[in-house]
Amino acid sequence: MRAIKDLTGLKLGLLTFEKFSHITNRRTYWICKCDCGNTKELVANSIRSGRTKSCGCLLHRPKDITGKKFGVLTAKKLSCVKKGRAFWFFECDCGNIKEIRYAFVASGNTQSCGCSHRRTGENNPNYKHGKKHTSEYKIWKGIRKRCLNSKDAGFPNYGGRGITICDRWRNSAVNFMNDMGARPSPRHSIDRIDNDKGYFPDNCRWATALEQARNTRMRKINTSGFTGVHWCKRDKRWKARISLFGKRRIKSFPTIEAAADCRKKWEQERDAPI
Repeated sequence: MRAIKDLTGLKLGLLTFEKFSHITNRRTYWICKCDCGNTKELVANSIRSGRTKSCGCLLHRPKDITGKKFGVLTAKKLSCVKKGRAFWFFECDCGNIKEIRYAFVASGNTQSCGCSHRRTGENNPNYKHGKKHTSEYKIWKGIRKRCLNSKDAGFPNYGGRGITICDRWRNSAVNFMNDMGARPSPRHSIDRIDNDKGYFPDNCRWATALEQARNTRMRKINTSGFTGVHWCKRDKRWKARISLFGKRRIKSFPTIEAAADCRKKWEQERDAPI
């Protein structure tokens, strides 16, 4: 058996030779201690040639980002590495310190310790309008769907026949709400003054069902003045008619106003934003 060179105490890279282990297939194995604290049996020639520099921790060791700033977050120190995922302690500009996964911060998905979600108005970098759940916002969404989404049920009567939404409103609910103002009441909905033109500030108003019924596009053979409303000679009553969700609805009334009001309510139910 050839003599084994004593490497005890020798440090190469992050590894320190502690004691000889054995020889297998002409390879000399030593017990080495890494600077990370781990102890591992490794091939001596691999360490001496520089191919092996650590116990393996270098492969998973995250780069040092101490002091680097991401938005309002400043990296303070490494917390831990879990399954190859690095977690750091970040100090937010608000003074809070929080443990956050580095990948979330680097990608921009996490931009603060959470304080930005608690701020409102211009102080919140993620603030838009704060009216996402209001009826005005839902009406704006409904307009966009009817005019721009060819798969929407109302598209044939709107976008399909050339009804468009202006550039100012197309991608901005804020502009729509600023131009139209608050909805006067639950009985009011958006109405186009000229039914052959699109949605833009000068052609839109808030109107009740009866006001809209009087302004609805009519067929050429219509004699009542209201779409979907006709006089029944046999019953001597005004009738409202509509095809709603694949089913036909017909209801009679003593006055034309009542029939028109009913017809408009059905139209609102049909065109209501989901």
